[in-house]
Amino acid sequence: MSHPSFSTRGRGFLRRTARERIVLFLKTYEWPLLLALWAISLWLGYWGFSIYHAQSPEPRYCLDKLYLALQLFTFESGSVAGDKVSWQLQVARLLSPAAMLYTAFAALALIFREQVERVRIRFMSGHTVVSGLGRRGVIVTQSLLDRGKTVIAIEQDPGNDAIPQVREKGCIVLIGNASDPEVLRKGRVHTAGMLISVCSDDGINAEVAVDARDLSTGRRGDPLRCIVQINDIDLCHLLMGQELALGRNGSFRLEFFNTYVRGARAVLEEHPPFREQETDPHLLVVGMGRLGQSIVVHAARAWRNRRPSEHTPLRVTLIDKRPEDKLSLLIMRTPMIETICDLKPLLMDVQSAEFHRAEFLFDAQGARNVTAVYVCLDDDARALAAGLVLLRHLRRYDVPIVVRLARDDGLARLIKGADGSHDGFGNLQAFGFVERTCDPDLILGGTNELLARSLHKEYRTSRLTLGVGPDKDRAVVEWELLPEKIKDACRANADQICLALMAGGCTIEPLSRLDAEMFLFDADQEETVAGSLYELLLEDHRAGRHTYSMLSPLLETAHSNRTRSWDEVPAEMKETYRDVVRFLPSFLARVDMQIFAHGGYARSE
Repeated sequence: MSHPSFSTRGRGFLRRTARERIVLFLKTYEWPLLLALWAISLWLGYWGFSIYHAQSPEPRYCLDKLYLALQLFTFESGSVAGDKVSWQLQVARLLSPAAMLYTAFAALALIFREQVERVRIRFMSGHTVVSGLGRRGVIVTQSLLDRGKTVIAIEQDPGNDAIPQVREKGCIVLIGNASDPEVLRKGRVHTAGMLISVCSDDGINAEVAVDARDLSTGRRGDPLRCIVQINDIDLCHLLMGQELALGRNGSFRLEFFNTYVRGARAVLEEHPPFREQETDPHLLVVGMGRLGQSIVVHAARAWRNRRPSEHTPLRVTLIDKRPEDKLSLLIMRTPMIETICDLKPLLMDVQSAEFHRAEFLFDAQGARNVTAVYVCLDDDARALAAGLVLLRHLRRYDVPIVVRLARDDGLARLIKGADGSHDGFGNLQAFGFVERTCDPDLILGGTNELLARSLHKEYRTSRLTLGVGPDKDRAVVEWELLPEKIKDACRANADQICLALMAGGCTIEPLSRLDAEMFLFDADQEETVAGSLYELLLEDHRAGRHTYSMLSPLLETAHSNRTRSWDEVPAEMKETYRDVVRFLPSFLARVDMQIFAHGGYARSE
């Protein structure tokens, strides 16, 4: 069977994007466009009647022609004698009533908004439900609406100022408690494509997930994807370790996320902690809250992957009001970080004279020894003030100073300037934490989705290395251009990895060990995981659920032979599956995940 070419899929993607932009434009400028339509209709009517009455011996005044043009909106005055009716009048006779009818419909929709929304909801499917219109919920909702998505938001407080704001953009808002199953049912969660719960209370978010799972039981077609925010990092790590197992029931897929973990990854991607050729970097982290600790962990991970020698530590100075306590917690959460980093905690208040002197930026000889600064304070004003203090001492040095601010407006716009440049602020750069971490691309990248995308990336790289391009394999394209069935194949493979590891007494957990890629299965575990993986792929292959195995191109070529039990599989094919299992620790470490064996972390090399 021939597959559509890359260019064909690309054109389809561009057409979908163009349609979304048109819909968004019409939603945004509906009333200005309607006003313009009225004006054009009135002008064409006046012009048409002027031409018509110019041929008549009976004179007509300007107000008469204007009155006749206005009557066109009510289906009157359009019946004129004679065969020679100008095109202006013909167009006006059709356009004016159409403008009137649409205006009446739009006005009634505003007056009876709630009743209209109830009718719309009854026929909805594949939409997105957002639970909670707090600061994060509003950003998520607006981002989805800007992409042309259909969104139902659930908000408990009817006086929330954000409700008119999102309604104006086309969002349907239900007033009620999202942890109430009846409210979720009204939002048609059981037919939705996605549920995103971003309430400020972790308990409510967890309740929403449980109720959504119950409501989606027996659902046909694609599973409901439930993405839940957990603010507590430790709790989120524990839940993320179980989400792949908890959320796989055929009709429901559960994913957890923490904005601080994802925010740290986003900060370091945009503002790398060290340069390519740098051999002895020294980071300064001001504020050892959840974001600051996550930045240190991700920076340590990046340094371990590229440090020039095993004896070159990453120097990190930590400034906080309780640095020792927070450092102890960090070390407990992330074993081995002390072997990769030289961590120096400093007890200091950013408003103190000691901080303003900033002697920690220089060595004993007065030479600058800090190469990158991350200010991670929760208060925007204090964070910017601390950044400006450090800028005063580092202005003549090429040292980036990244300041965590809540949003990209306000103080962040002050730093960037009107043209987006940082003139006057040197290397001081703002990172809008809430807006960036609530971007749908980050939120939608749950554990399963991250694994699925990484599996596809590995598959695509392997195929391209073998000289197989999009013309021969439709899966060898960017993720955004993949057919949905192949994306689902990637997600199914991510589920299969989890289930196969569970069969071997292992689970997938968020990265806490910085040597996670060195994990070694014992012989029995390796054989059990390989056999379980084979059986899971065989089950899906027989059921016809997907035709692509993203785990390895070698497994893809062996698809047609996968018809017998593991014990009957030839030794060569078994070794192929074992190789895939041995590859899993390093693969998972790339997406900040690790394998944990029941009873403790397995031996390493």
